[in-house]
Amino acid sequence: MVPPAFPFEAPSVWATHQRWAGTAHVQWGRSICIYAAPSVEWSPADGMRGLIDRLALWLERAAAGTLDPDGQPLHPPVAYPGVDAGHLVVRADLGDRVPWNSSGDATAVLFAGCVQVGADRADVVEWYTRDELFATLTTGAFTATDPQGRPRFVAVAGFISDQIAFEYPDKAQELLDALERSGLAAETLLSNLSLAQVVNEILQRQLSQSTLPNIVLLGTPARRIETARLAHLAAWQLEGIGDKVASLLGKADWGVLKQDRADIYDLVHQWLRVASIAWKRVWEDRPEVTRPRDTDTPTSRLRGKRVLLLGAGALGAPIAEHCVRARVSAITIVDNGRVNPGILSRQPYRDADISKRKANILAERLRMIRPDVIVTAEPRDAKHTFESVDQLDQYDLIIDATADIGVRSAIETRRAAGRSQWPPVLAMMVGHEATVGVVAASHREASGGPVDVLRRFSLTCLATPTLGDIAADFFPGKPRGDLFFPEPGCSSPTFVGSNADATALSGMLLSEGMTLLAASDAPMSATAVRRDSQTRPAVQTASWQSDTILEDANGSGYEVRLTAAALTEMRAEARRGRRVRGSRVETGGMLLGAIDEACKVIYVDRAAGPPPDSRLSAVYFQHGTFGTQEVIDERRAATQERQSFVGLWHTHPYGAAEPSATDDEGMWELVNLHGIGRRALMIIAGGPTAWDHWLQDATTPELYARISHIGARAQPSDSGSVRDAPADFFSGGFAYPARFHAHPGERS
Repeated sequence: MVPPAFPFEAPSVWATHQRWAGTAHVQWGRSICIYAAPSVEWSPADGMRGLIDRLALWLERAAAGTLDPDGQPLHPPVAYPGVDAGHLVVRADLGDRVPWNSSGDATAVLFAGCVQVGADRADVVEWYTRDELFATLTTGAFTATDPQGRPRFVAVAGFISDQIAFEYPDKAQELLDALERSGLAAETLLSNLSLAQVVNEILQRQLSQSTLPNIVLLGTPARRIETARLAHLAAWQLEGIGDKVASLLGKADWGVLKQDRADIYDLVHQWLRVASIAWKRVWEDRPEVTRPRDTDTPTSRLRGKRVLLLGAGALGAPIAEHCVRARVSAITIVDNGRVNPGILSRQPYRDADISKRKANILAERLRMIRPDVIVTAEPRDAKHTFESVDQLDQYDLIIDATADIGVRSAIETRRAAGRSQWPPVLAMMVGHEATVGVVAASHREASGGPVDVLRRFSLTCLATPTLGDIAADFFPGKPRGDLFFPEPGCSSPTFVGSNADATALSGMLLSEGMTLLAASDAPMSATAVRRDSQTRPAVQTASWQSDTILEDANGSGYEVRLTAAALTEMRAEARRGRRVRGSRVETGGMLLGAIDEACKVIYVDRAAGPPPDSRLSAVYFQHGTFGTQEVIDERRAATQERQSFVGLWHTHPYGAAEPSATDDEGMWELVNLHGIGRRALMIIAGGPTAWDHWLQDATTPELYARISHIGARAQPSDSGSVRDAPADFFSGGFAYPARFHAHPGERS
């Protein structure tokens, strides 16, 4: 049969006889399926020659009995759906409940727990044995509606271990005869149909609903995944007289017509001899049968997760949809914004939604995509979401799509109070022209949250030439003066970009964010993505280990985050000092980083060694000033004011990591110097036993941190300052002390 659209549409092949009826891949007794997937297997360029070659191959395999070879998927029996029989979506796995995967009989009868989705559609969401169904009913666990308010009902399902035929018959008696030959008696199927009918009548009364569907499912082993044989399902919709027959069976087995059971069953068999079958169209959504189209993609890791999404705008709304389509189990959307006319150009809202809360409208839309996903809308300011950490165990992932520094700071501050309770966090931003984006990831218990990670990434971007465009867009040295304000008045600035731009970036950012969270070697990481990657990489990633976290000994509530790089620099200077000055001589230097007033964090990124005019001895360390301002100015310029002087560090070799009176006095002098600022950090590294382990094995030493404030002077020591005590000292840098190389007898 050559269609008018040939060669763009494949021809079909019909035999002039029915001698091949019942053969695999023959439908309606005459139609030969020579292509399993014509859109892929048919080649228009081959024309009729390609068709003849394919037909010859089919005939060779049919003659050899290899149309369904071992190890290949079996062609399932075909059930031709009726026009008005409706649709059945199968969502629940059968697993080992099928008889051919168990050690029991060759047949089995189960009950399908279904929900009615519409007038012509039902979904199978659970499977029960007869005993399990009774137990569910007696405990009250089988409610009349599901969590979405949809009516529930049960359907009987018969399973056989044989291949019934290539085609299911369209006559009821022929079907029952075939099932009998495979070991499933008609009486067994009918008695279980009567039980399903009784259950459904009880549910109907609870729902005040006149009818619920009567469905008979049939399962045969007709699919393979690796070595496991999986069930192919067909569904018979009982309509009209069939409904009345099911009702009679229920009354005969369980109701008022028990005394007439034999006559009723005889009447049912008479009806079956003339009844036709209305096959429903079955749509498979069982995980065991249907391979998700997003298998092994980064976002497939979202499946089953509980997500808290902050923001329902141009970035958050498409991310919410990506999450739902990836089959998260639940998603909560927090956004206090309303739909206005301007956002319709790139956000998934309608004209009819204007003035309504975004969170509510988006939640309604997401529920229509996947009713099984629990979608919760919280139309409120995201900054107030984390006032109580008790709610955090509800989530497996937090996504901040607000691009609001206030929200990020709120997360950073509250996360620091209980890192072990926080799930992983992703924070996303879009560039000013929607050509680039950044996603920051913090694993559970990572030292830093989104503010910390983005600050680190800003330093990386400023130091990496290939990330110059990211630095200019997201981390400029001076505030941008070309912000885009879409509405007159005090509207919030936003980026310039279309729906296509925002959707593309949202997908890239979510995929890259999930990739970052899948990596186990970096607690903190960030990725820049580019839609236009002709001259630069499409993706560039940086990652960091967690910091050593110290608390301010003054109890200010500030947290000190000491990077691994800074601690390594301190250790390198201490090891060098041991080689050239001796094991008990103190050393130290400046701490470079930043102070975050909002998050109450002091970031220590780097540690410098002692300036050359410093005094180093076994009694005290006096920090010099030569060249220090140049170092500070250089870091400020290189990092566009993101890094500067934050304090001093020094060591107490083999001593306690705690300040002496001299240390207190020195810090007071420091913070009261002009230009230093109103506070400075002091870190002391030491430890009687930890000291050698740190220098030799790079384990963490004992560490002490304290923030000194302007005007807060410690009590002076009764014995006076040790700075006045006579003693040999070393100069800072690489200099040796005065007369170091003199003969020992001459040094005095």
